[in-house]
Amino acid sequence: MPRFVTTLSAAVIATALVGGSAFVPTPAEAAKMSTAEKAALKEKTADCNKQAKEQKLGFLKRHKFVKECVAKP
Repeated sequence: MPRFVTTLSAAVIATALVGGSAFVPTPAEAAKMSTAEKAALKEKTADCNKQAKEQKLGFLKRHKFVKECVAKP
């Protein structure tokens, strides 16, 4: 029984490590943005921050609002 538990534990840990790394974006993907895209994103984020501040939202609500605002087309 202890060998089974040890083997099962090792398999679960290995699966979690391999599966978890599949969802992590690579730095190369993040670096693919052009300078114009980065500037537009920065401007959009600043605008969304300003809107959130005007609404006087709390920290967590403001963070969520900005994330959703930036994601909108």
